[in-house]
Amino acid sequence: MKISFSATNPCHIYDQALSLFELGHLGTFFSGYPRWRLKPPAGMPVIPVSSRTLVTYGFQRMPEWLRPRDDKLFRWQDRGFDHLRPRRPTRAASDTPPA
Repeated sequence: MKISFSATNPCHIYDQALSLFELGHLGTFFSGYPRWRLKPPAGMPVIPVSSRTLVTYGFQRMPEWLRPRDDKLFRWQDRGFDHLRPRRPTRAASDTPPA
C-alpha cells in the first residue's frame, strides 16, 4: 500500500514521508515548500506547490504594519495550496504494473 501526504510546510509530516519512502510505501508528497528547500533523496516523489508559501513567508519578513494580518495571510496560503494540488491521487511510476 502507498500513502501520500499533503502539507503546506514540512513539520513532522516530511519526516514520516521520508520514512515511508525508505520503506517503499510513499505514494507522493505534495509540498508547500519548494523542492530545493526540502532536499529530498533521489527518486522521492515530491510535487511542490509552493508559490503562495513563498509569498507568505516573504511577507513574514516585512514589518507587521506593512503586511496583511497573519490569519488572513495563512488562510490565503492554505486555500491556494488546497486548490492547486491535484484532487486525485497520482500513480507513481513504481505503481505502474510492468508491461
